[in-house]
Amino acid sequence: MSAAYSAAKLAIILVGLIIYITLRRTFPERSQPIMAGLLLLLLGRDLAYLAVGAYPLLPLGDVAFAIVLERWLTRKAGHGRRLIPWVLFSLVIAGVGAAELILDNGLPRPVYLLPPAVACAWVILQFYDVTADSVDNSRLIAEVRPAVGYGLFYAQVALAVFGHGSPPSQLVVYPLFYLIPIRILLGYFERGKQDSVEYVRSIRQESESLFSFMRRVSASMAGRADLETTLNVVLSSAMNDTGADGGTVWLLEEENKEEQPLKLRALQGVFPPPLAVPAAVKRSARNFERYLRSLSIAVGDTPIGQAALQRVALFIPDTVSDSRFAANTEREDLSYVSSFVALPLVHGPRVLGVLALVKRRPGVRFSERDFEHLQTFADYATLAIETVATYLELLEKREVERELAIAAGIQQQMVPEHLPESGAAEFAASAFPARGVGGDYYDVVTLNESLTAAIICDVAGKGLPAALLMVMVRTMVRFIASPQRDSGETLTLMNAALAGQLADGHYATVGLFIHDAQAGVLSYSNAAHHPLLVYHQASGRLAQYDTEGLPVGIEGEVQYTSRIIPVASNDLVVMYTDGITEALSPEGEQFGSARLEGLVRNVAAGGAAVTAEAVRSTISDEVAAFTGGARPHDDRTLLIMRVR
Repeated sequence: MSAAYSAAKLAIILVGLIIYITLRRTFPERSQPIMAGLLLLLLGRDLAYLAVGAYPLLPLGDVAFAIVLERWLTRKAGHGRRLIPWVLFSLVIAGVGAAELILDNGLPRPVYLLPPAVACAWVILQFYDVTADSVDNSRLIAEVRPAVGYGLFYAQVALAVFGHGSPPSQLVVYPLFYLIPIRILLGYFERGKQDSVEYVRSIRQESESLFSFMRRVSASMAGRADLETTLNVVLSSAMNDTGADGGTVWLLEEENKEEQPLKLRALQGVFPPPLAVPAAVKRSARNFERYLRSLSIAVGDTPIGQAALQRVALFIPDTVSDSRFAANTEREDLSYVSSFVALPLVHGPRVLGVLALVKRRPGVRFSERDFEHLQTFADYATLAIETVATYLELLEKREVERELAIAAGIQQQMVPEHLPESGAAEFAASAFPARGVGGDYYDVVTLNESLTAAIICDVAGKGLPAALLMVMVRTMVRFIASPQRDSGETLTLMNAALAGQLADGHYATVGLFIHDAQAGVLSYSNAAHHPLLVYHQASGRLAQYDTEGLPVGIEGEVQYTSRIIPVASNDLVVMYTDGITEALSPEGEQFGSARLEGLVRNVAAGGAAVTAEAVRSTISDEVAAFTGGARPHDDRTLLIMRVR
């Protein structure tokens, strides 16, 4: 093969490798390197033929190409049961191809054509044998199947007519082999774009659903707050979002006493309980309702009680295979249940109750997406129920100070009791509200084994409206934050979800960073909050990092950017609200940013012996001493991270 024959192939492989590199950066997937390997295999085959000139190298390379392509298909389609036949087939074909190379003594052309033809035929059959058993993977395979099938078939026909080493084969047929992995790589790209669009659409739909529920809860609280109304809003929203046929909300009979039984407080649709009921109850839906309202479920009994006891959401997509639903298997019976979900309503250390939903149509089940959405939904629903219950307690007592104290308790329980522990970093935080109800919030969320997100925000306003906005921020952070997004993308999606949903004058300044322990960097984004302070221990330098952006909730089209900040062992990261820097001395002087930065430098000088908690307590004590112990005029919140 001359160098001229190689030009087209080298150009194609260059394009293929560029596509592969782009894919790895945009839509990475474990099976993609096989395609890059195929391109390099083809290049190695042609370079070897160019250098040695041994004719059998070409059919032997074709056999190797078919074997690797079939291995990719086996892994992609999940056909593990074909492993032994595949190995035997590969050994036989490879052995015949190797024999051709060794016995290169002018064998007839069919001898050279047969092994690659058989190998390609096997691959084509395997491609067309893939069905929709594995939905995610079969879609890509179905998209590239025509290109692979027709490409391999016509290539073998052309090779049979012209021969492997002929100019038509070298200039036209063999470049087609390069196009097959390139077409598969393009299929990855197309599927990645489709998945991204579908994921954004699902996020938007779930966000709209969640905010629709939030608006309904807020509207129910705008007039005369009523627990039964709120419970029914929670239940109807959950049923509408998932297409459930029946739903219930069960609350503990006496507050703060989990040894008490669960009692039905809200019911919609037909909800057969997961237990044996008298025959008379099954005669009508009204009988079911009467029976349920008289029923008490002990914590730990039935799947409903188990969800309350274990504090874990229970998802049974197909009740037929679950012995706990042995009494709910008759399809013609009102007690029939096809799919079941129970979500514990957990607020801080307490279990309030359980939200339970059923589907009753045979073959119709809750999906994994339904279950994931309901888990996010239940988080906000719990806070809404607790807020309404607490607010009703306030109305009964008619004491302003009591109202502030209870509202502060709600917000205090919303702040994490224990910050995540990891080998990569340690955290410390504190929040001191200026009055009974504060407007500051912080949170630390573990995304995976190497990624941790930390957020601090200052909500405009006080009282119940600020508390509800804090609940929304908390819910959206835990809903949107993921290992696939940097801090800027997370803030952008959070803002897009909040904007247009809040009343005028309601917004929040937010600082958010994501610590990548493996890469040793922070991804930081700021929505009009104070700059991030990072003390770099190695250089002894305290640096400020900031990005531009409006507070979240004002303008939905804002695109927040992220900034990458390198961090190393013993570096300190400090986030704070303006209650720290604007704290006033008895003479009316502000504590100020310069004083805070000097304090961080002095504390950090202790090196590796300094802990995050030591930094937090030192700053808090210094601010308290500066103000003379006076009551703060604004909330003081600190969040400290020390890199280990």
